[in-house]
Amino acid sequence: VDDTGLYSATPEALAIEFTNMASGVVFDATCGVGSMSIAAALNPRVSKVIAVDTDASRLDMAKHNAKIYGVLDRLEFIHGDSNEIISDHSPNLVIADPPWGGRDWNREHTDLNSLGMSLEALLDARCGVIIKLPLSFDLASLPGNWAPTAMIDSRGIIKFIKVTRVGTHS
Repeated sequence: VDDTGLYSATPEALAIEFTNMASGVVFDATCGVGSMSIAAALNPRVSKVIAVDTDASRLDMAKHNAKIYGVLDRLEFIHGDSNEIISDHSPNLVIADPPWGGRDWNREHTDLNSLGMSLEALLDARCGVIIKLPLSFDLASLPGNWAPTAMIDSRGIIKFIKVTRVGTHS
């Protein structure tokens, strides 16, 4: 990993919990160094993970990490913008961890327009959608119905919010 990977990668136990209900084909819109993609690939109900990122060096790190976890053959890595690529695929689930964090992000208020990337095409996907969001996120800025879940680490600290789209979209 690099510095960005250190603060943006989801801790292993939380990534596994985040993806525990996944099945079929999972489209990881923001692969990064691979924490969510690898967790999804470790899930026996997941047949394939399409791991997308705009940063080729992050994808190389994700490939390396997937090899360490023994799931490299269960992932397809694509360098590009997930909003442009999603229409070429028919996943059962889209997962996204937008780049809202970092060393200097606004911890007081975050909304759909301040996540560091557009989620428009991903939110239009006709499948399940799960997004990792900061505790300061304004849930009212998300279109449609979403079920929030606090993701709590082993020390009992809420690390982030997992929002799952409610309703059918196929």
